[in-house]
Amino acid sequence: MTGKYGILSIFLAVLFFACSFQPALAQDKVSDDKIRSMATEEVTSILKAIESKNYEQFSRDFSDQMKKAETSEKFLQLAERFDKVLGKLASVNFIGFYVQGANTVTLFKARFANTSDDVLIRLVLNVNLDKQRVTGLWFDSPALGK
Repeated sequence: MTGKYGILSIFLAVLFFACSFQPALAQDKVSDDKIRSMATEEVTSILKAIESKNYEQFSRDFSDQMKKAETSEKFLQLAERFDKVLGKLASVNFIGFYVQGANTVTLFKARFANTSDDVLIRLVLNVNLDKQRVTGLWFDSPALGK
């Protein structure tokens, strides 16, 4: 792995590592609609922050581990990659979610202007927290691997 593809792979590996060490707390019962609403708000804010290259907005609700893993320098590399390869966000749609311990893994399908490929977004949340609830974030697309 070299170049930008290598940077993206390292970014994703670090995020996986960061979210795998979350405490295993019991998941409180949260309604499906509440999870959908919370996750949609988070992913929309994150995508807008990437587009506007706003690290503060991007990391606003990140856990401490996520903030350590996703520095402002790494974020700027990610934002540049999105801008160059994917272009402007065209749409984002909630697909669903599943629960793993204290984490709720939410899935979204996003479309961007510069590619016909969908981008799968996996956003991991601890829905029991009001702040620092984002514990993982992945973007999966063949376009990002080029």
